[in-house]
Amino acid sequence: MKKKQLLLVLLSMTMLLASCGKESDDRTGTRASKNTTDASVETEDSSDTNTAAPISMDSYTNNNPLIPRDQLPYSGTEYVYDDISIVFPDSWDGKYQVQESDNNDGFAVIQTASYNVDESGFLFYIQKSDKLDYILNGHVIAYTPEYVYTIEFPTDVSYVYDDDEISEEYQSMFNDIKVIENSLFIAEDDVNYKVNEYILPGSDYFVYSESNLEEFSYNDLVHAKKEIYARHGMNFESTGEGGWYFQSYFDGMTWYEDKNATVSYDDLSKNEQENLDNIEKELESKEASFPYCQIIYDGETISVDIDGDGASEEISYYDNGPENGHDLYFHPVISIDGEEYQVWDQEQYGVWMDDVADHCYLVEVDKYSGVYALAILDYGPSDDEVTDFFVYKNDTLVNSGYIPGFCFSPDSVINGFGGYGITITGVATVWLPETSSVYACYSYNPTEDSFEDCSAEYVYKYSREHELLQDLEVSFRSEDRDYTYTFKKGENVYFISTDQETYLKLKNEDGVIGYINIGSSYGDDEYLDMDSNTGEKFTDIFEGLVFAG
Repeated sequence: MKKKQLLLVLLSMTMLLASCGKESDDRTGTRASKNTTDASVETEDSSDTNTAAPISMDSYTNNNPLIPRDQLPYSGTEYVYDDISIVFPDSWDGKYQVQESDNNDGFAVIQTASYNVDESGFLFYIQKSDKLDYILNGHVIAYTPEYVYTIEFPTDVSYVYDDDEISEEYQSMFNDIKVIENSLFIAEDDVNYKVNEYILPGSDYFVYSESNLEEFSYNDLVHAKKEIYARHGMNFESTGEGGWYFQSYFDGMTWYEDKNATVSYDDLSKNEQENLDNIEKELESKEASFPYCQIIYDGETISVDIDGDGASEEISYYDNGPENGHDLYFHPVISIDGEEYQVWDQEQYGVWMDDVADHCYLVEVDKYSGVYALAILDYGPSDDEVTDFFVYKNDTLVNSGYIPGFCFSPDSVINGFGGYGITITGVATVWLPETSSVYACYSYNPTEDSFEDCSAEYVYKYSREHELLQDLEVSFRSEDRDYTYTFKKGENVYFISTDQETYLKLKNEDGVIGYINIGSSYGDDEYLDMDSNTGEKFTDIFEGLVFAG
């Protein structure tokens, strides 16, 4: 039985989104207008909709869309609804319908082919509201001091999937939505379109309820707390608690202005204070749901069933003192039921430390496997931070490998269980297009008794500014180059993430996000690679690249 997903989604959101996108039998009093001669753009009763002139973009103050209309990567037809304007690409001609809300708060866009078969085909819904409601599956696309504009997507299959032609057309149209979002224009003053650079867009004007915050990861919420202060120009370098990291993070945000300000809770608005309070509550809730993690202090003994045999083991962690002339380093030892394991032994375990205190943790490697491990924060001989893991099985301590970075250090900005308890976050290194620290995710493989990199992409830890030495054509999607945009020579760009094989995601100083293709093999000069689109070395494209070694 095919799903009539449009109706299902809209009915499920009736209470949350005030009947957004419901089919309307009464067009009386609608504020929507349609500026197009394209017959494919239809409301339920197009005869009740008046034709309107295009929105003039020159009469609104502090309203700079990310991409000017004359620089859109496609031609198309403008659709106007109240103060919302978007451009549908010419490739969509004859393929879509627009259904407007009977509450005059937004509109749904639907694939006509699926809708004609079983009234499915829901692609997206855009809503305008004076409050931030729960977003089922979508995000904020723009906001003003008075209104927030959101886009919502299907939560399930929403097209005629057993017809190959209709299915392929729907998938192609759905992939275009990311590009169409760049055509958004709001006919209001003081519009902020740079929502991709915020964890919580509009948190200075709108309250994020606890239900709003549930979808965000622990680490996102840690950043969101600082983001509220950063909006006021706070300087983080002298604040402690990873201040150097947060200063670098916000320096990479094109909206951030460092006013060298000291901002306290009392300096914030009532809405901002409420957001901070709700974030704290959600952080506490997430901490309670993390896999078990307990620090074992130097010289301390704990009792726990570490191997799952039903009997507890006595576990101690301590420094064994200088041995073999290695006076500069500590020699950590793990004792289990009186059996000592010299984890500092390079041949057997390979831990090399210059400190011992507060560096051993008993952790579940994820909250579903039931596997406990002892994790040791290891500085290494070159201060390369790694977390070594040891599993106790068959009455012996087994080295299960390591994850780069300190996953559980109290001094770390990123919590190792910052996701949802099934992966551990580490800090790895990538070499394209420069040597950079990135966040990566690792999962435990109980069959191999090892940790595997399961990252879909690597997110850059530091925000380095690079000037473009030439024009750079970027794509709006990582998987193809159907829609492209040009970052101009002399602009500053920031690297966001990479898969280290096929693409680099970056943004320019206007906040526009784009992708370039990269090769997967190193060039002849240090770690340089060739950009597969232009044939240029990265050093010919980006100023100030950093290379280690």
